Amino acid sequence: MEDQSYSQEELLRVRGNEFPGKGLLCPMCKVRIPAFRDLTPQDETRLRTLIQHGRPTEATKRLIDATGCNLPWANIWVLHPDGPHDPATQPTAPCPYCGEALRTPPARQCRFCEMDWHDPEHVYRREA
Repeated sequence: MEDQSYSQEELLRVRGNEFPGKGLLCPMCKVRIPAFRDLTPQDETRLRTLIQHGRPTEATKRLIDATGCNLPWANIWVLHPDGPHDPATQPTAPCPYCGEALRTPPARQCRFCEMDWHDPEHVYRREA
């Protein structure tokens, strides 16, 4: 199996606007979460603690110092300290017609009241 983590040598070759090409894919953000070969378990624990205590900026700076990664990649990691976000646990907006939770954030139809507003000019109730 191919190594999914980045070495410092690989990180030095990253261009400023380049997104990670390896790592776990977050289905919510549609971005790969970089893993860093030189990040020790102790550093990782310290970073997660900083994030849990509401100090993501400090965690980002320390991650850059520990790995040599760039700011965008550090931000991606800090936003995903426990891995990809689970779409099932993300809150969704309420249906504008009945108030029940929509199944997904981009949903344009309601499974409860069966209203469909994919076309805002033609809103209708789906027939069973």
